[in-house]
Amino acid sequence: MNLFRKIALGISGALFVSVIPTALADHTWGTYHWARTSSPFTLQVIDSVTNFWWADLDFALSNWAEAQSLELQVTQTENDETTRSNCPMVTGKIRICNWTYGQTGWLGLATVGVDSSGHVDRGVTRINDSYSAYWGNQTYKNKVVCHEVGHLFGLGHTSEDGSSQKTCMDYAFGTDSQFPNAHDYDLLDNTIYAHLDNHNSYDASLDTGSSTGGTTTGGDTGGTTTGGCSGKGNDKNCNGIPDNRESGSTTDGSTGGSTCRGNSKNCNKLEQGNWVSHLPPLGTRVAQSRRGEVWVSSRKDGGLWIHHVLLAEENEQIDRGAGNDGHNHGAHHH
Repeated sequence: MNLFRKIALGISGALFVSVIPTALADHTWGTYHWARTSSPFTLQVIDSVTNFWWADLDFALSNWAEAQSLELQVTQTENDETTRSNCPMVTGKIRICNWTYGQTGWLGLATVGVDSSGHVDRGVTRINDSYSAYWGNQTYKNKVVCHEVGHLFGLGHTSEDGSSQKTCMDYAFGTDSQFPNAHDYDLLDNTIYAHLDNHNSYDASLDTGSSTGGTTTGGDTGGTTTGGCSGKGNDKNCNGIPDNRESGSTTDGSTGGSTCRGNSKNCNKLEQGNWVSHLPPLGTRVAQSRRGEVWVSSRKDGGLWIHHVLLAEENEQIDRGAGNDGHNHGAHHH
């Protein structure tokens, strides 16, 4: 019985079962994956990053799309400050955000929603601009974006001790740990997505050429796709760059990068040890290592919220257990 299935059995009693994480050699995230009836499938990406992160996100998506089982298309750009700070989930899609989330202890946070049948049905990655000292290093930028996005497809970690397996899915921060490796692609193509399902848990509107835009977990509409390029989103020039990126400006007029300057209140919006207010409840920590944690909580529909946390080096020893299981954390995510 895999890690998160054991946890699911304990949810009804309001207690989670403490278990040992699955083997790292395969670094799959339990058995969780996006359900799809055909292969490859096209996963829609909502771009909620500033220009400071756009090239890094684009590079990471291009690298992950080298997998034979997976195609990725940016179909929406919603990078105003409110969206980036909230980073709302949209059913059937993934969203990547950056914002000054505060001195939370983490550099990156990947969250997926898993339905009652064990299939991923939404996901978001948050990158914390408050740790701006890290982001002057291109290796760190590449690493964190690639790492957190990889979790959204069902990949876990190749190691927990900081050793390098020459993949962005390890916990090393060297130049050879910035990108996916052949083993990552092999796991995606021949293990995680080696079979087909009887339904789609992703937004398959690109398969038919129409889009409803998805629904946010708060009940709002997720927006609609725009632009030409045969349904490839708002990229009328078909050059792989969303139109609003051509001029070098973001939707909110910012130039990108961390907005943390001096004593800016945004830099300390969250006290150390607290979490983003718009997260689903973190629930219970089921795995912990020197550079990362996994938290799991239940959804009202019988599914799970699963959070993968990548810690900042200076916060490796901080105990974030106290005060993080309250249901005031993003109560609108149901």
